[in-house]
Amino acid sequence: MDALQAYPELYENTIIVVAGDHGYALGEKRHWQKGTMWETDLRVPFFITDLRMTTTPEVYNVVSLLDIFPTLCTVAGVPLPRTSDGTLYPDGYDLSGQMHSDMPELEWPVLSSYLQQPGTGQGTCFPQHSVRNNRFHFIQYTSNGDSWEEACNAAEAWREEELYEIGTYRDIDPNEWNNLIRQDYYQPVRDYLAQWLPGGDMYLKRTYKSNIISNISECLVDREGVIDVTVTLTDSNGMASDIPVGYAGRWTCTATDDTLYGPAAAFDLGSITDPILEQVGIYFQLIDSGGTVVSLDLLDIYLDNDNTPELYFSTTAISPFTVVIEDVVITGNPNRIVWDFGDGTSIEGRQPGPHTYATTDSYTITCKVWYGNLSDCTVSTQQTVVLEEGVFNTPTLFLYPNPVAQAVFASGPLGDALWEVSMWDISGRMVWQQSIRSAGGRIQWPVNQLPPGYYQVHLQNNSDSMDGKLIISR
Repeated sequence: MDALQAYPELYENTIIVVAGDHGYALGEKRHWQKGTMWETDLRVPFFITDLRMTTTPEVYNVVSLLDIFPTLCTVAGVPLPRTSDGTLYPDGYDLSGQMHSDMPELEWPVLSSYLQQPGTGQGTCFPQHSVRNNRFHFIQYTSNGDSWEEACNAAEAWREEELYEIGTYRDIDPNEWNNLIRQDYYQPVRDYLAQWLPGGDMYLKRTYKSNIISNISECLVDREGVIDVTVTLTDSNGMASDIPVGYAGRWTCTATDDTLYGPAAAFDLGSITDPILEQVGIYFQLIDSGGTVVSLDLLDIYLDNDNTPELYFSTTAISPFTVVIEDVVITGNPNRIVWDFGDGTSIEGRQPGPHTYATTDSYTITCKVWYGNLSDCTVSTQQTVVLEEGVFNTPTLFLYPNPVAQAVFASGPLGDALWEVSMWDISGRMVWQQSIRSAGGRIQWPVNQLPPGYYQVHLQNNSDSMDGKLIISR
């Protein structure tokens, strides 16, 4: 950039594009390299700016690398190429409008696909697909799990699907830990995004962006109240729109049998019969004249069941620089959990791993939880840890995450040694045992084969033994 600025006639007539070609997994979700449809593999840095502009807006819309070519053509004043039948040749959309103005959120779901033929050393002969809009990420895998010689037997193939609510600002589930695909609550989201798969009604289409606005003003809503909702629509070019002629706006609620139509609706929460229900969803669907759902929004409503989260945790220093978070208790229905370690670093999730500081000092560790219906509904708690040379405790064993669903890590004074790891269930029956070599004071093993419950964990080698408690929850 410094060299370019030395030539003003070039600097003032230049578009800068910075992008990566794909992501890369380094152990996230127990995956290495690339080839999955998770954000770790698909999401890339992407910056595009026109140096002729005095300001550059920051846009929170999902885009594709396929959008670069039509965008540069438009900005440079070059006509987009067309095929012999007159249709535009490149896939992708022109982003120049978003570059030059603060446009609202748009609904341009991005389709990503992966296909690699057998014999290349990786991949599958069945295409794998991902559809990502600003809030949700839908994935569809096809496989028969067989050897390369039999891998293309379509008659034996099956499909597996995943759905994650990542959040418009990557503030809900950015690591894609919580697969929602089996929850009826999110079935309309799955069906909506699946329309962008090849052969679907919305394949490669831009559409309307719908946004539900409600009268909710409390963190947790009284279940006897009435929720008034309206919808605002933005067309594929970012212009405000009414419900188009011939289209219908349909409202439904996940906890009632109500189906209403129009740009506004009212839902009486008093008709909910489930006394322990903590969350209700209101869906708006824009339906075209052919019956296709061309736009969708979901409003999550959190009910007041004495459900304000309560927080507690303790800390233990296992070295002069390293602290572990233990005894984590977070009740209620949190939307987001952030741990601030007091040294400028933070991490999201219910159970953080051990944290190592650069220097000995006094640090305040804060756990902050977002919950309920409003962005400012938060609770937090703090613990102060003092790190000093030679002043620390060594726990028998630190297990995380705890509760766990798939795989657990153990850390502590494990060194680099061979340990016999055993697990007992609540009845005192040993249900799992295996010899595992630790590395860097840490061990990992799978627990997805065990049912949910409470377990005692024991590690043993020739000279030491350690014990811990583990909860498996799914």
